[in-house]
Amino acid sequence: MKLHPITELVPPMSAEEYKELVADIKKNGLREPVWTYKGEVIDGRHRVTACRDAGVKVQTRQWKGKREALPAFVVSLNLKRRNLTASERAAIGVELLDFFKKEAKERQRAHGGTAPGKKAVHTPGKNAGGEAREQAAAAVGVSPRMISDAATLKEEDPVAYQAVRQGKIKVHKARRQNARKDLSEAQRIERGYWLLNRWLDQYHSVSEFEGIVAYLARFLQEKGKLTEFTLWA
Repeated sequence: MKLHPITELVPPMSAEEYKELVADIKKNGLREPVWTYKGEVIDGRHRVTACRDAGVKVQTRQWKGKREALPAFVVSLNLKRRNLTASERAAIGVELLDFFKKEAKERQRAHGGTAPGKKAVHTPGKNAGGEAREQAAAAVGVSPRMISDAATLKEEDPVAYQAVRQGKIKVHKARRQNARKDLSEAQRIERGYWLLNRWLDQYHSVSEFEGIVAYLARFLQEKGKLTEFTLWA
């Protein structure tokens, strides 16, 4: 069965999850049919291969909604089935952006009067990218800002972004780690002094801090890991 590109929105199952799915289908049959749209699978790509591996016939049902509603439909099915973190949902939102941008541009052309002799109408403060980001955020249940952060991470560090998609790290943590990589040693030291002064002024005494540093240094020496000491929040 041919897969629709939209099936790539949600990250694949782990090997263990897939193994459990095959075992369940062998025992109980396919309890949830595969969704198709115009002959292509839009939801259930794992169930298709699991049925093949289990020797069970694939049952399908056709989705008859409008094309522009397809992304939101597919995402809603997966959000109900899988216990995804906010960061994982934000990554799905990023994958949705291209679908929504395309739809937004088509609507703008349709409503903007691109016919000969008619002037285009532009909505102030709105563009295809901004509209798509808001739609993606609403579809996966996170803020537009989180979608933007995840999209930026995808551009800056595709490897870290894939780790977010797989639930291995959160978006804000991955971006913070990337920001640290870009800092020079002087910037790291300056940042460390600023954090240290804030910590001393607001929370603890100097004597308490000295005790903590001494304990940390001794602990790291014992572990053979005290080669460089850089302060960071």
